[in-house]
Amino acid sequence: MPTPCSSEFVEWREKAQSILERIFGEQHRFPRQFALLSYLPRSSLARAGEGAFSRGIRQAEGILRAALFELDSLGADRFESGSVDPELWDEVRTAVAEGRWAQVASQTAIFLENHVRVWAGRPEEEMGIPLVNAVFHHENGEFPLGKTVQEREGWHVLAMGFWKAVRNVNTHRIQNRPDLERYAMGVLGTASLLITELRYQHGAEFRSSSAFPEEGRGADAHEVRPQ
Repeated sequence: MPTPCSSEFVEWREKAQSILERIFGEQHRFPRQFALLSYLPRSSLARAGEGAFSRGIRQAEGILRAALFELDSLGADRFESGSVDPELWDEVRTAVAEGRWAQVASQTAIFLENHVRVWAGRPEEEMGIPLVNAVFHHENGEFPLGKTVQEREGWHVLAMGFWKAVRNVNTHRIQNRPDLERYAMGVLGTASLLITELRYQHGAEFRSSSAFPEEGRGADAHEVRPQ
């Protein structure tokens, strides 16, 4: 068992202190609190020494857990600050904070399909590739993306790829893979990109006012066409 003077404990303590200072800065409360921890007893009794060491380890673990929690929160705030469509983020933020990555992917796919259908005023029973073609098709879609023929084809292919490779998978089976967090964030980013481009190019034409949350409407946005 390690002791306050053992090489393995000293190495762990110094590494932990260094990491805390590098991430948060020397003046942050986490590295300062960690540096002040005592693992030695005030008494020379052996039992007192064991108790002081265990108490110090528990306090160190508490500080490290709090630091990890703050890092997770900071990561979530970065997405919330503008990296992801705000309405989509509101839908998945709890699942992201709790690390429910399979749910992040499935909720994102469901959100995108539902909003594309509602915004475009498509029938409730329309879904999957028929919905993609009705909205994004580069020749006869109602809301194609891009300015040139090649751009419109590219956006259409991207939307089809999302529905075939992502939406179908995540709405029919639970994902279980070692890189699930990275995968889920990729799903979130791709869906956000499609939503962002839809809002940018066609927000004023959508048949639902939800396409333009009040806080996101630009000064030159037109009135939304009623259903």
